[in-house]
Amino acid sequence: MKKIILILCLAFFVFSTLSAGFEEDIKAFGKENGKNYIRPFVHTLSANLNNGWYNSAETGLLHFGFTINTMVALIPDGDQTFIATSPDTTIYQEDEIETATCFGDNGGTFHSNNPQVSDLEFPPGVNLKALPFAVPQAELGLPGGFGVQLRFLPNAEYFKEVGKTSLIGVGVKNEISKQFPLCPVAIALQASYQKFEMNNTASYSSIFVNLHASKSLVVAPISFFGGIGLENSTFEADYTLDNPVSGDEEDIAFEIKTENEIRTNVGARLKIMLVDMILEYSLGEYSSARFGLGFSL
Repeated sequence: MKKIILILCLAFFVFSTLSAGFEEDIKAFGKENGKNYIRPFVHTLSANLNNGWYNSAETGLLHFGFTINTMVALIPDGDQTFIATSPDTTIYQEDEIETATCFGDNGGTFHSNNPQVSDLEFPPGVNLKALPFAVPQAELGLPGGFGVQLRFLPNAEYFKEVGKTSLIGVGVKNEISKQFPLCPVAIALQASYQKFEMNNTASYSSIFVNLHASKSLVVAPISFFGGIGLENSTFEADYTLDNPVSGDEEDIAFEIKTENEIRTNVGARLKIMLVDMILEYSLGEYSSARFGLGFSL
């Protein structure tokens, strides 16, 4: 159990620390450049948080399960940099420059033509190819082939370096194959909603609707599952920027939306007594791998 808690804390610490760092770095950008800087982070959130919602299509009355999910989202090479536009083409030499996204390496610089205005240096990224996350999840079976899933991390300062973060997620599914007794596999329809907040500066929310199926082997305690779904997510940021040209404070607010993105999930579960060990791969614009460890009754 101590190892499970350690894995959870390490993954959440890495993810939350980077989240807090992104919040600080994004304040160096204006609206459009800020959106492009943080956009890959939004996709890693979707890849990780829309992974791990199920490991079986079967439901049972008063079934209960608890799993600690650790996910790692893979970051495409093409999202390491973006083209930033000049905040003032009369002051800076360049109209556009290439600079790091939040996951890139070196930040770019707009060079000033005005000796009274400093060069505009954008912050570097964290130079990562993958980003981890971890979350506890509980599931309860209800009558009529229904089941509910819950993810919850209360609003708290888990680490001093991070500040306050919180997560709430709720899912509902129904095993529709119960209506067809001769169906060779279990099939379920599921919908989930979740919201992740960071220091009252930024928040992420998503809706994920999927259709998934599972099949248990007769000769071994292994089951296989897979599904396909649509995800819609929204990232909102609200912060104050010190304008590099005027020196005045400027309120910046923007949102990034990903709509109707298709995600497919495939995985396997090994069940020994009450213990569940789960491996899953989620494929979308960003892919994510999951390892889950828990128990179910």
